[in-house]
Amino acid sequence: MQVRLLHTDRKPKVGSILAFEIRTTEITSNIYYQIISKGGIIESGGLDMQSSKLKRFNLTIIKEMTPRARLITHYVRKDGEIVADAISFNIDGSFENNIEIDFDVQETRPGNEVVVSIKADPDSTVHLLAVDKSVLILRNDNDIKESTVLEELKSYDQYCSYGSCFIRVPSLFGVEDTDELFQENNLAVLTDAMVYKTPRPPFEIVSVMRSDRRVSIGGSIAEPKKHVRTLFPETWFWLNKTIGPDGMTSLSVPVPDSITTWVATAFAVNPNSGLGLDPSPANLRVFQPFFVSLTLPYSVIRGELVVLQVNVFNYLKKDIKVLVIINKNTAFKNVITYLKDNQAKTGRFSFRIGRTFNIAPGEIYPVYFPIVPSEIGDLKINITATSTGASDSIIRTLKVEPEGLEKELNNPVLINTGDSGTFSEDVRIEFPPNTVAGSRRIRASVIGDVMGPSINGLDSLLKMPYGCGEQNMLNFAPNIFVQKYLKVTNNLTPDLEKKAKEYMIKGYQRQMTYVHPDGSYSAFGKSDASGSTW
Repeated sequence: MQVRLLHTDRKPKVGSILAFEIRTTEITSNIYYQIISKGGIIESGGLDMQSSKLKRFNLTIIKEMTPRARLITHYVRKDGEIVADAISFNIDGSFENNIEIDFDVQETRPGNEVVVSIKADPDSTVHLLAVDKSVLILRNDNDIKESTVLEELKSYDQYCSYGSCFIRVPSLFGVEDTDELFQENNLAVLTDAMVYKTPRPPFEIVSVMRSDRRVSIGGSIAEPKKHVRTLFPETWFWLNKTIGPDGMTSLSVPVPDSITTWVATAFAVNPNSGLGLDPSPANLRVFQPFFVSLTLPYSVIRGELVVLQVNVFNYLKKDIKVLVIINKNTAFKNVITYLKDNQAKTGRFSFRIGRTFNIAPGEIYPVYFPIVPSEIGDLKINITATSTGASDSIIRTLKVEPEGLEKELNNPVLINTGDSGTFSEDVRIEFPPNTVAGSRRIRASVIGDVMGPSINGLDSLLKMPYGCGEQNMLNFAPNIFVQKYLKVTNNLTPDLEKKAKEYMIKGYQRQMTYVHPDGSYSAFGKSDASGSTW
């Protein structure tokens, strides 16, 4: 028997009708079929062959069959042998909640307001993310994608046990017999008919861990404004909105100061139509024809000589004369080389320093400012570039750390209020004599538990027991001790107590499956020769 999909040039989608053809080598009265998807039987039925070796029939695609379904057909010969065949096909339409996101303009200047428009099914909760495109070049697998969700749905077809999933590796020459066909489709067959099985070596088993916009664009670029660029995040916005009854919402947000392209994505969740993913991200280009960028290290040491590189970009259509200034800041000294008595000398001064030069259209001109930070903390560096036709100003922050090695000392105090309900004690604070100036700091905290910070987040130790006998106990036992401690210290909330009891009950039931007749336990229970001492 052979089953095949007709009209293979048409991509199946939810709501469409697929035509199938079945051919047999002998006349049979009835053929039975099952449609399987995501590890379950979605539909089943029988076909009257009407004393023919050829049968064509139609099936309507429903959402439960997405993203991939398999049609399995079989019949029973007069001699009692089961004959079967199967075909798999992918289906579009896993997401009923259609969502779109877009900006009201394609390009804007730093600091301007833009409108983000979102469309989705009414009463959906939409989650929005906008990230600098340069960050996505380094890594783009942190967002929810359609391919990721579909792969997760397809993984439900795998057979899972003890936290792992197993994929049966098929023969290089395809399915050899009916028994293999049923096994490949994870079907358990209970019958007194004959399911033919070709003598062959056992299948190899491979274990794999399961891991766990289209609106019209308008507007114009704003005229240049006197704007100091100070905001340079990698993530612009990360928020959620609720869609109204009209299926639309929007928000106005200020654009960060980075000269870059922002990539915005969205997904929506609806109680009726479920999950929806934006099929294509919305892009917003932030640009101005004349700007500067400042290259900074993550941090420097106080007293260290740092050479700041300022790059000036000219995308104007003419040559311009530029003045670049680093503004005065008492938290650092400028390193200046000057002439005195016809000799070049170098000194450190706290001045407002400027550089002038000519730059051609399309050029990038680097300017260097050597400085020496003199104070610890966040050092603000203000760079201003002016020309005959445009200007730009930025403020960036450089982290200045103290010299030497960081060392922390702890001075615990046990508080006992007694009957008075108050407590007072003088704590003597002493610093080592060789402490670096400006690096001294004191932090005080009060914790209402004698165990102090060692039990902070203790409820996170509650875990669902799983795995073999040893793994199960490893997760089962802490639930008991954590629940007891939280109860004694009056920190056990009703939700935590319910969670702990559910985990303990399931852990105990699982542990009982590994017991031996003599009362001992082992990793795999009665399949082991004897119990173990763990």
